Amino acid sequence: MQALRDSICDSPPGLPVQQSPPPLSEPTSTPTSRSPSVGPVGTLSTSRRSSFSLEPSTDKIAVLLPAIRTEHWLEDLSQVALDASWFFKLRKTDELALVKYTLLSIENQLIWHHGQGMKLLEVQSCMTAPDMVYTIPKSLETQIDHISFSVLMSPTLAYYITASKPNSALGLVQEILEDNPSWGINSEVKADKIKMNAIILRICNKLTNRRSEIKKAIMVSLGDENLEAIPDSNGCKLHLNSRNIFELCDDIQAIVKSAELPCTVELCGRVAFLRFVATMENGAQTYWEQVDKELKGTQEMDDKIKQSRLVAKLLKLDRQTYGNVNLNSLVSAATPNRPRT
Repeated sequence: MQALRDSICDSPPGLPVQQSPPPLSEPTSTPTSRSPSVGPVGTLSTSRRSSFSLEPSTDKIAVLLPAIRTEHWLEDLSQVALDASWFFKLRKTDELALVKYTLLSIENQLIWHHGQGMKLLEVQSCMTAPDMVYTIPKSLETQIDHISFSVLMSPTLAYYITASKPNSALGLVQEILEDNPSWGINSEVKADKIKMNAIILRICNKLTNRRSEIKKAIMVSLGDENLEAIPDSNGCKLHLNSRNIFELCDDIQAIVKSAELPCTVELCGRVAFLRFVATMENGAQTYWEQVDKELKGTQEMDDKIKQSRLVAKLLKLDRQTYGNVNLNSLVSAATPNRPRT
């Protein structure tokens, strides 16, 4: 490509996580399976400030479970807590909290449940859009589809993947959609960060899919090099099973038929540019990065005339390699259809 640029001067013009209960005072020994050292169940203290006291109360146990020894009852609850922790794969801190929970009296457990429920209600009331799914309206999705493809097919697009607003594909699509609030991006939507992130993500995904389809059409159009063909004066050989520039433009436009983009000389020049880079990269993963790099080099040329000469030379080379067409049939940029030669 650089050699073509250098030769221009000689060319003719052209959801919330459940919080663990607060740590209580450590028991004299950590409850384990069948450990006889676990103390009796705690009860409510006479003081209101020490409602979670672990003071022993054999009288209350005798009333609740008169036929069961307190120590064995606590051992069973501790083992159940350990089994539940293993089954639900709780964290170690949550496992210890669950075991301590078994030491609480029934009254304290009820209070803890009530406090936990109040906290869940508080967190639920504070839930915002990040925890919810924003569904983009169907009409806006249709506009994103059409505008994304139209921008990628623009002969004046500066960058295909480089995120440099407003000259990038993403920046242009977003700008066009925001300039037409009736399509769905009004002031209310623009002020909502979550909705805008969902819309931008949709645009990025659509641009990625369309670039992939355009690249696929270009690679298929290359055909196979005819080794038996006699080179012309420019050293070019006509490829077998290749698509000429008109056919390639039709193949690309068929990706989104509803777009109804006209085929112009400028569009043919841009498609010839893309196909030339494809022969350089041979379908590599860095194809669009190379396209942006070559576009930047072309934009850095001295003036528009030299840029036009470069595009004309690429278009001439494309016609010699993949099939000649009559560019004079492209009457104007507003002509959607043109005859074939």
